[in-house]
Amino acid sequence: PHTILKWFNSQCFANVPAGVIRPGNAGRGVVTGPGFQRWDVSLFKNFAFFERFRLQLRGDAFNVFNHTNPSTVSTSLVSATFGQITGYRDPRIIQIAAKLYF
Repeated sequence: PHTILKWFNSQCFANVPAGVIRPGNAGRGVVTGPGFQRWDVSLFKNFAFFERFRLQLRGDAFNVFNHTNPSTVSTSLVSATFGQITGYRDPRIIQIAAKLYF
């Protein structure tokens, strides 16, 4: 279904009964986490003063389109949040800077 409260069908998994030791029959990678999309942009302008001094003005934007990127899916069978998205990566971050080279 791929929603926040139900990223995968949690009814497909069951706990092994207490006192029983047996491996599961699910292969590796049967639960695929959410994708990742992030666009970083940087704009800068260099200015030269005399022969020795330079100034750089720059603006950086990380995750410029502010795309929501889930980072963790709860996969613990005993957790109340089993199968849910429980964390997100950083939102948009913008910074402005100036550098003086001499």
